[in-house]
Amino acid sequence: MAQPFEYFVIFSEMRTGSNFLEENVNSYPGLKSWGEVFNPAFIGKSRQQEMLDVTLQAREATPTVLLDKIRQATDGLA
Repeated sequence: MAQPFEYFVIFSEMRTGSNFLEENVNSYPGLKSWGEVFNPAFIGKSRQQEMLDVTLQAREATPTVLLDKIRQATDGLA
């Protein structure tokens, strides 16, 4: 069965329980949260400068490259 969506985005502020939400999303079969992939200071987690062979500079230049790699690396809904 085809999924109607390829990925989803959650927007949140600091100190709102977003880490708890991410843990719960990742505990659900077929869902995967990759963290703060579009944080201006890092990719995914604090101090991380690369994800799936995409650097912070490359992500800033062409964000869709990272989105495509996330979709390819995710079994289910990213």
